[in-house]
Amino acid sequence: MNSLRFGRCSASIFRGRESCGADWVAWSTTEMNAFIFYVAISVAFAAVSAALVRAFAPMARGSGIPEVKTILGGFVMNEVLEFKTL
Repeated sequence: MNSLRFGRCSASIFRGRESCGADWVAWSTTEMNAFIFYVAISVAFAAVSAALVRAFAPMARGSGIPEVKTILGGFVMNEVLEFKTL
């Protein structure tokens, strides 16, 4: 899915640029349009991942370093080490 920011494979959307070969179609031939597609798709991926974290595992937001320090200090944080957060 990372290659989706640069273009698409006409044979299968799930194939990357390397595995697609001659079927690869770039989003645009000009650099400005390609940049706009790159930024738009990257922002869309980030927004989807942030929405999923906010909806299903709000304890998973952030870097996690303060939570690990707290757990190593001996405090119990029930929601931090659950399956859906990991």
